[in-house]
Amino acid sequence: MLRARRDMAPWRKTDHHGQLHVIPGRPESAAEARRLLVYGLGPRHPYLYNAQLVASELVTNAARHSRSGLWGGEIGLYIEAMEGGAARVEVIDNGPLLHRPSRPVVRRPDHGGEGGRGLALVGAFADAWGTRRNPNGYTTVWARWRAA
Repeated sequence: MLRARRDMAPWRKTDHHGQLHVIPGRPESAAEARRLLVYGLGPRHPYLYNAQLVASELVTNAARHSRSGLWGGEIGLYIEAMEGGAARVEVIDNGPLLHRPSRPVVRRPDHGGEGGRGLALVGAFADAWGTRRNPNGYTTVWARWRAA
C-alpha cells in the first residue's frame, strides 16, 4: 500500500503544474479518473475525450494486472495541461504481481476475447505513450498529446 502521495511520484518537483491524485485500485476507479480529467484539463480541452479514454484503459489495466488491484492498493493519476493544448497523463500502479513481472505490452487480442485491446487503444488515441519502472518498484504508463 502507498504511504503517501510522494511515494507515487517521488521524481515530481513541487514547481510542476500538474496534479497528482491517488484513487482506489479498482476497475471502477476509471470513472473517477475520467471525472478528474475534466477538472485537470478543463471541460473544453482539445484532447479531453482522448485523455479520458486513455486514462480509463490505463486505470483498468493497473487495477487488473498489478498490485494496485490487491486489497488496499492504490493508483496514482498525474494530469498535466500544458501550453498550446498539449497534455500529459500518467497512471502509476503499485508494481507488478509476482506471477506477472513484465512491463505492460501491446498484445494481440483473442477472437471474441475481452482482453488485449487496451494498450492498442492507448496507442491509437495518444500522440505518444510509454512505460517506466520507477526506483520504488511502481510502474508508470504515460501518454501525451502535442499542442493542438
